[in-house]
Amino acid sequence: QVEAVFLVDCSGSMHGQSINLAKEALQVFLHSLPVNSFFNIIIFGSSFQSLFPQSRKYDDDSLKDAKDSAAGISANLGGTEIYQPLQNIFQKPLMAGHARQVFVLTDGQVSN
Repeated sequence: QVEAVFLVDCSGSMHGQSINLAKEALQVFLHSLPVNSFFNIIIFGSSFQSLFPQSRKYDDDSLKDAKDSAAGISANLGGTEIYQPLQNIFQKPLMAGHARQVFVLTDGQVSN
């Protein structure tokens, strides 16, 4: 059992091909999640925002919400500040019986 958290860089440096590749990779990851898993998507730049308040069970409805959200992702969140979203992820309690896996989709130009 897994809780997958996808941390997507939406900073200005991701403009163009980088954000398009990140969105494509995210779609592949979303369609590859195992049954009975939980997941969330967090976009970050100078600030961060979660798709869901807490990770949601992977099902047809949550997949549709995630795909719709992922389609609208753009590189418009300013700087590349990854510390706060990572801190937010790791401060949340682990889900019983689920290993948390964090996938970072970035061009690697992180400022903190």
